[in-house]
Amino acid sequence: MMKLRLHLCFVFFLVNLSVVYSAGLGLKPPENPPGVVPLFVEEHPGLSQFYVDSTLLKSNLSKLKRIEKLDSTQQIVEIRELLYDHDYRLPIALSLDEYVRRRLQFQNQSKWRETVIKDLSRKEAAGPSGIELNIPVRIRSKAFKRIFGGDRVGLRVTGNISFELAGRSEHREGSAVSSFEQRGNFSPRFKQTQQFQVEGKVGDKVSVKVDQNSEATFDLENTLRLTYTGDEDEIIQNIEAGNVSLSLPSTNYVSASSKHQGLFGFKTGMQVGNLSFVGIASLERGEKQKVTKTGKSDQNKFRIKDYEYSRNRFFFVDTIYQENFESGYNTQTMAWQVFGGGAFRISQLDVWVKARPTDPVTSRGVAVLDPQPGMNVDSLENAGEIPGEREIAYFKRLKYLEDYNYDEYRGFFWINQNVDDQDILAVAYQTEGGVKKGMLFSEVTDSTTLLLKLVKPKASKPDYKSTWKLAMRNVYNLGASQISPDGFDVKILFTKEGSDDDVQPVGDPKPFIFLTGLDRLDEQGNAIDGGDKKVDVKTGKIFDLATGYLIFPSLTKIAPPTASKLPIDKSLYVNIYDIKDRTTELQEHKFDIEITTSSVSSTFNLGFNVLEGSEVVRLNGRELVKDKDYTIDYFGGTLQILAPEARRADANVEIEYERGSLFQLDKKTLLGGRLEYSLGDRGFVGATALYLNKATLDQRVRLGQEPLKNFIWDVNTRLQFRPNFLTKALDYLPILETSAESKLKIEAEYAQVKPNPNTFNED
Repeated sequence: MMKLRLHLCFVFFLVNLSVVYSAGLGLKPPENPPGVVPLFVEEHPGLSQFYVDSTLLKSNLSKLKRIEKLDSTQQIVEIRELLYDHDYRLPIALSLDEYVRRRLQFQNQSKWRETVIKDLSRKEAAGPSGIELNIPVRIRSKAFKRIFGGDRVGLRVTGNISFELAGRSEHREGSAVSSFEQRGNFSPRFKQTQQFQVEGKVGDKVSVKVDQNSEATFDLENTLRLTYTGDEDEIIQNIEAGNVSLSLPSTNYVSASSKHQGLFGFKTGMQVGNLSFVGIASLERGEKQKVTKTGKSDQNKFRIKDYEYSRNRFFFVDTIYQENFESGYNTQTMAWQVFGGGAFRISQLDVWVKARPTDPVTSRGVAVLDPQPGMNVDSLENAGEIPGEREIAYFKRLKYLEDYNYDEYRGFFWINQNVDDQDILAVAYQTEGGVKKGMLFSEVTDSTTLLLKLVKPKASKPDYKSTWKLAMRNVYNLGASQISPDGFDVKILFTKEGSDDDVQPVGDPKPFIFLTGLDRLDEQGNAIDGGDKKVDVKTGKIFDLATGYLIFPSLTKIAPPTASKLPIDKSLYVNIYDIKDRTTELQEHKFDIEITTSSVSSTFNLGFNVLEGSEVVRLNGRELVKDKDYTIDYFGGTLQILAPEARRADANVEIEYERGSLFQLDKKTLLGGRLEYSLGDRGFVGATALYLNKATLDQRVRLGQEPLKNFIWDVNTRLQFRPNFLTKALDYLPILETSAESKLKIEAEYAQVKPNPNTFNED
């Protein structure tokens, strides 16, 4: 039997909604007649009528000379072009006044053209701006202007839509096949993918935003939002329809005091004087979750990949400390010895980070690789930025012990907050030996332009060699703090060949924890060849169990330099220290670091698809701030608390959040509103009412998924007084004398829930 198959695949088209700007079009053809010397020589950035730029047709004449001179009367300008001492084109002559007038006109046109080209190039570099449609005709209706706050209507679309048509034709021949199969068949397949965003504007008050992604895993990733924003003196302050959110922070007992992000419906806000109202009617498509953890010691065992070092967290202050870091460790005991006789001890360190728009106090500054006394900061600023060498920005000074800390002898510091790839880090420091780099904070005034030592430029990459090596890639987060030495253990496993070898399989067969310097002593503190297979947790310069970090004594722990004291076989080296590409890191991965701890974890797994902005994280009753006190991966659901208090054994952590459900088997309806009267700085009085109806399609009632109808209402107030009689009464007491006025705060709330926990077959 013979079988023939034919596969056909057609890709129709890909629509990429973008605008391409061309900065190379000539703005105006030359006015000179052909064959006559041009009055001025123009540079052609792109297409022009007489411009030739070809490999075959070269228009550059190396022997062509252009001569411009005044005649003997000093009133006539003569312009000639000579090729081998012969006129190449007809010469031109004009009066000096006419020449000056035309020269000025030519310079103005050239400057205007240069400005336009730079503007278009900047827009092109910023990325595709999509299709933007603005109705050119203004709407004359007064009612339209009054309602929508303007007379313009616009639409902007960005994204891409692709269509793919594929087909398969199969034809079989032979006696064993049926007549139907011999005829063959053709099976078409059509696929459409779309990822686009639509933004619309009606006047100044109404906006529309649509996000559509056909490849989205969850329906909540496709959003539609219609927003009306009223003027400050209007009763209707805002109206939202589509994907909305609800947050009522003034209440304590009503569940809406946490954030609701997975809502689809209608929300409005109104205000009359000091009386405000927020109402909502929506379907709840998210699933609320809550994680509560009271501090206790847990036994944890987990692995860290060799490329999962602590990124953008630990940095050397200067190159001298980076170069002397590994040589400072004693070969036998791995104790670190001070280099330079203590002259390089850092006595003062100020750390600055590129300011964000919301930062209240910032300073203009220039960060360079090697700031020296006497440098002209204004000249550096006027010279502009050099990627990886000179950064110019507004900087915010970090607070010592709160935002950062540093090792005064080894010369590195670490940041207690999230640092993005686009952030800039710079420092100013002074040593005991009198070395000073950058401008110390004590020298800064309101009008000062900072001069700082550049540590991390924006978009750092291996090509920036001077700053790339200042980032430490030998530090690993142990996932907890206040780790007890009892039960703590570390193993380094070679996993490239599919096995977990903790002993070097080639060369000197010694444990990797010995070869990397983690185990050089026995329990009595004596040096032992090969180690005792237990990491030396008392070596404080390697294991910082209080803050929960492991610092390898080599900056490239699995690929040490030639003169290294850590004799790892070169065939096992890992090339992960000069790359940024995650795919390459995965390919180079060879080792796992297995860590066993008995501690309090500060990392929580919330599950997949956490709704962005829905989380409320509290630590010991204090609400934490995202990117400062904690970081979160919304898709993977990993939340890590950065605040050091979270790692204490007595820490209480409470996390409320919402998740998108893969299958929506129930229907939740949320109705209600809040009325609040503001008393200014003296407080408020408010009332809230919410109704939640949950219906399920499942005919069998399951625990935790019961249909219900709940109604909750509350009345609450917060008042603040300044009772002067208390101040006077305290002043009458002997010895006591008040230095500020008395304040009395009263907060009260009454709430009631009327539940119906199972409405299934209630009729």
